[in-house]
Amino acid sequence: TPNNGTGSDANSNLTLDFGFYQPINISDNVFNDTNGPANVDGTGIGTASGTPLYANLIGMNGNVIASVVVNSNGTYSFLDVMPNTDYTMVLSTTQGTPGTPSPASSIPNGWMNVSEDCCDNSGNDGTTNGITTVNVTNSSVTNVNFGIREPLSLGNAVWNDLNHNGIQDAGEPGISGATVNLYEDANNDGTPDGAAIAT
Repeated sequence: TPNNGTGSDANSNLTLDFGFYQPINISDNVFNDTNGPANVDGTGIGTASGTPLYANLIGMNGNVIASVVVNSNGTYSFLDVMPNTDYTMVLSTTQGTPGTPSPASSIPNGWMNVSEDCCDNSGNDGTTNGITTVNVTNSSVTNVNFGIREPLSLGNAVWNDLNHNGIQDAGEPGISGATVNLYEDANNDGTPDGAAIAT
């Protein structure tokens, strides 16, 4: 401080106060969850059938606050969110526009929501719909996870194998109206483990 006649000079002791702000973030993963819905886990995924996925952060008024593309490894983050606030997270093929109503939860045709959960990396929220809620207090929130998967299918043909070689050769006709049963065989011994699970 300048010398103001009170004896202060450049060697005077001064006190300065600094305030620091720790940003609060929301983050985690979208998984290709082939074993759901018990837990939200699997391999990170950012696109499904070539379609990008978006994580949308929705405020209590139902409007989009922010929207980010999910990274190729399944991760996403919302940086510097408000503390002591409840949010809704929506997984969608539509990128939301801030200030407009939330896009619908959606994933590409042929895929299905398996589970979602916040924020303990265990179990699921009990409602499989690509939407989950996040309660932010005074620290960052992780493990806001979504699980999706592409259902697998079994099938081919029933035919009259005239030469018994296990291959449908030319001239071997298909058989319509045949009943095909699907059984579980968890121990791979070639014997069904109980009744048919599908017909």
